[in-house]
Amino acid sequence: MEKNKTGKYLKYAIGEIILVMIGILLALQVNNWNENRLNKKTEKNYLSGIVANLDKDILELKRRISRDTSQLQAQTTILKSFRAEKIKNDIPKLVTAIRRFQSITSFSGNNIVFEDMKSSGKINLIVSDTLRFKILDYYKSFESLKRKETFNNNITIQLKDPISMAYLDPNSIYEANYIPDLWKSEVNKLDLSFFERNPDSPEVTDFANKISSIKAMLLGNHRTKIRLSNEAMELKKYILKYIEE
Repeated sequence: MEKNKTGKYLKYAIGEIILVMIGILLALQVNNWNENRLNKKTEKNYLSGIVANLDKDILELKRRISRDTSQLQAQTTILKSFRAEKIKNDIPKLVTAIRRFQSITSFSGNNIVFEDMKSSGKINLIVSDTLRFKILDYYKSFESLKRKETFNNNITIQLKDPISMAYLDPNSIYEANYIPDLWKSEVNKLDLSFFERNPDSPEVTDFANKISSIKAMLLGNHRTKIRLSNEAMELKKYILKYIEE
């Protein structure tokens, strides 16, 4: 190669290298832009799914909270009947209270989208640290309620079932007021004589202590549901604002 042409070849080679590097950088930039766009779309889809799950949680919690209120009132009616003749003589009201007392409410919840994000490692697609921590905090409270309610409900069953069988005449109450006519099989007439016993008797004292213990656990569940419902509504608002921005 002639000496005076070396510079031209070097300039040409350097120019080619620069063009290739620019091409690679542009390709990387386009790839990053496209990846970010897809991640943003995935983030929005997941957040919209969490909002849908929160809507279901809010509706379920509203029903459960209302059910808890009815049960707390029923338990109060049962206890007051021992010293309040007006309640004791209102048989339909007392029977309704006893029937409501028998049921147990439990929050199921909807965390499908969050569990999918967590198991797939896509929780980190949520760019905002604040929002990500809010979501994690909500589902921590979500699981805490379920554990607490399961524990309390198991104890409630252990306390409730013996006194229900011994004192509250479930055969007559259910057969007369709950079972359809086709399957009714009431063995004896309704017997609410237990409520005529001396309120200071050992049986009534034991009964009252167990009902009050059940009320206290239910009230704890009830208050936790109210807090979780408020958290769900706040988180929903925060997510919707984040998506719109």
